[in-house]
Amino acid sequence: MPTAAIAAYGSQLRLGDGIPLAAVTVIAATNTAPIVLTTSPAHGIVDVTRVTVAGVAGNLGANGSWVAERVTATTLKLRGSVGTGVYTTGGTVTPTNTFTTIAEMRDLNPIGFTFRMEDVSAHDGNGWSSSIPTEKVGPNMRLDINYVPSIATHNATTGLLYLAMNRLRRDWLIVFPDVGRTTIFLNAWVSDHGAQTPVSGVLRATPTLTVDGAMTYTIA
Repeated sequence: MPTAAIAAYGSQLRLGDGIPLAAVTVIAATNTAPIVLTTSPAHGIVDVTRVTVAGVAGNLGANGSWVAERVTATTLKLRGSVGTGVYTTGGTVTPTNTFTTIAEMRDLNPIGFTFRMEDVSAHDGNGWSSSIPTEKVGPNMRLDINYVPSIATHNATTGLLYLAMNRLRRDWLIVFPDVGRTTIFLNAWVSDHGAQTPVSGVLRATPTLTVDGAMTYTIA
């Protein structure tokens, strides 16, 4: 049968700068799943980003932190949200970062999570061990880039090297190239940074992102 495979080409890793943008006023919030906000003035979001919604009355399910997807210049879909009532008044939506795509990415893996497994074997277990999953643990993701030391997402002023040297945790988005633009939001540290400098070949770097806390998977 024909494959349903999706090419990885076009996947993006986006780095947040940690600086919230100006809040925009909410004037409507649909009582649907997901919730769609209407803003005034235009929200300025290009495709997907992380936002904080606060102060919405009536449809309280809109309040919180979300991966938001642009629908039109004045409407935003809050991925994973569920309406809880009819919107009455109020509210603001604040993009939490300006996200910039990491330039020259070749590879990022593994993307996913594991469980910590706890042994719960008992003496009456017929000689077999038994374990149960507890916390979910994000991975150490190895990022492989064509290293350009001077560009903003790589350099020692704002980029990957800067984050590693200064031990800074940031927000990240992984955006896949499928039709629904599946997106993963996460917090991570750049926990190491190394470059390869062959005599004949491309200058490359392989920093590690260490996930801290939850990874949120969303789709349109």
